[in-house]
Amino acid sequence: MSNNFSNFVSILKAGAKAKRKSIAVPFTKFNKIIVNIFYKKGYIASYTLSMDNNSIIIFFRYADAIFSPLANLKIISKPGLKSYVGYRNLIRKYKHKEAYISTSLNKNPISSRKLINSGRINLRGGGEVLFTL
Repeated sequence: MSNNFSNFVSILKAGAKAKRKSIAVPFTKFNKIIVNIFYKKGYIASYTLSMDNNSIIIFFRYADAIFSPLANLKIISKPGLKSYVGYRNLIRKYKHKEAYISTSLNKNPISSRKLINSGRINLRGGGEVLFTL
């Protein structure tokens, strides 16, 4: 995670709070993974990849036409201060929140609820907390 991710989150939050229909964010593999997660969870209506501008165009979905859950997006682990959590602390801190964690075994972010509910031993190690919703 780098300043590119912080820039991505800032653009996303500003667009959601301003109630824009769409925004364009820089294309990186990590940003594409995060946008795909948001699309699967239903936080955004759709997205398109624009290779001529090297960007991702995100179309927002607003619940009740006023609120986007992405407006509450909060970065936990920052480039200057990484935040790691073990499995036990993960249950205590993020049981009722939607947090996304990057584990050492899997570089793609995994939902905290998925980690807590997984019976797989290799995913029960915890990892770096990226952001919460």
